[in-house]
Amino acid sequence: MIRELYDQEMSIYEISRRLHINRKTARKYAKSKEIPRCHEKGILTTIT
Repeated sequence: MIRELYDQEMSIYEISRRLHINRKTARKYAKSKEIPRCHEKGILTTIT
């Protein structure tokens, strides 16, 4: 979900604000090329 928002040109700040996560965490997942382990478990996909 974070990667999709980032690909739609949403800022890291806006992503972190909407998902209630730290900016560094949002940046980490937005810029990663691999799917994070917690994403595989559905943690980041269930947050809307």
